[in-house]
Amino acid sequence: MMLFRRCSDSLAVRVVVAGLACVLAACTLSRPSPVKQTYLLVVTLPTKPSTAPRPGTLKIGVMGVAAPFRGKVLVYRETDLKYETDFYNEFLVSPTAMLTDAASAWLAAAHVFRGVLPASANTEGDFVLEGFVSEFYGDFRDVSKPAAVITAKFFLIDNRSLGGVPMWQIELTQRVPINGRNADALVTGLNTAWGAMLAELAKQLVTVPLPESAPSAVVPKDQNSGTFCARSAMGCPLPAAVASSAIPTQPPPIAL
Repeated sequence: MMLFRRCSDSLAVRVVVAGLACVLAACTLSRPSPVKQTYLLVVTLPTKPSTAPRPGTLKIGVMGVAAPFRGKVLVYRETDLKYETDFYNEFLVSPTAMLTDAASAWLAAAHVFRGVLPASANTEGDFVLEGFVSEFYGDFRDVSKPAAVITAKFFLIDNRSLGGVPMWQIELTQRVPINGRNADALVTGLNTAWGAMLAELAKQLVTVPLPESAPSAVVPKDQNSGTFCARSAMGCPLPAAVASSAIPTQPPPIAL
């Protein structure tokens, strides 16, 4: 009788545990997945150019972004050393792609150069504009004065010359006050900040002195003919007479 009671109690405990497991599983399965809000920067394009376009074509390079802000999630700066990411609010695409596309569209609409090519274009431009964004976040350190912050450095490269060394560079910062410590307010502020930065960049680009032609490369002198030849991995070609005399037509006879 005692053994039967112990078996019954054990069976009841197992039934209760199994029932609780089923209830917990049902709650887990019925819990809705977190809903994320997605955002995209869409800057307001200029309606007409402020000045005559510069000669040549400008290709927009990739706008790189610093590692802490490279992901799609929004970043909030809480203290000087504390940053937080927002799991429930993020950009639709990476900031690199978003900022690059916006820069291409804005500078093309502003007609800063005679032609503006996007980064995805297969052809090369006379000049290349590259950028690196070092700050891209919401500054919430002062509770009463939240702001959207963007800092970027831009490089202009004369693509017609050798080496690809920047001929001009500038660092710009935009700090736009926002009306709340939330995702909607931050994205609106970042959108305004990026548009204002592109407008300032365009103003600076029209003042950059551009060389009329590509800088001439230093070429080696042909020591035999006294003329100059184009630089190549093989050097200057030898004149035909020198080449024919320098290379024997048959091996010399072996002395016995």
